Amino acid sequence: MPPALAKALPRGLTLQPYLVGTNGGLADVLVYVVHPPAWAGSAPTQAVTLSISNTVCQPPFLAVFTNQPVRILARGNPGLNLMGTSKSNQNWNQAVPNDTEFILRWEKPDVSIRISDNNALWLVSRIAVFDHPWFAVTDAQGHFTLPPLPPGHYEVEWIHRRCGRQSGFIDVPAQGSGPTFTMRAPTEPATQ
Repeated sequence: MPPALAKALPRGLTLQPYLVGTNGGLADVLVYVVHPPAWAGSAPTQAVTLSISNTVCQPPFLAVFTNQPVRILARGNPGLNLMGTSKSNQNWNQAVPNDTEFILRWEKPDVSIRISDNNALWLVSRIAVFDHPWFAVTDAQGHFTLPPLPPGHYEVEWIHRRCGRQSGFIDVPAQGSGPTFTMRAPTEPATQ
């Protein structure tokens, strides 16, 4: 381990690119409907937290509504230079001293916002922003629940930081159980 990294992380660093549950389900997968039906609801106003502790982000993938507050909590870090890159929203770069808390919001939908640090290159979290409720991130067992969809044929995408992006189509019946699908293992590693 390089001396600078050993100093920043005296207890070492464990990265978990794949968190697989006891049933074989994959955690931290973003699942969403690509072209959802019209939605006239209102987005929640309570903040969702992204914790950065000792240069590790939890959760590694976060999904929120447009304009929903995301509280960034930076604890136990030697000082960060965080940056956020987005295809649809304004990019930003901010020095973040230890024990800092601040709020971010994104106005436009974007499934590929990347939060990272200029110094701790392993510090990466993804944030997806939606203007509808048909999205979720899988739990530790690979489970997720989407709000009920009207009957119909929908395209669904799922994204994992290592498995990449995949898509498929589901049919939601008028009655009965919801559809299921499987994410294939990557043939080549996806990039961060």
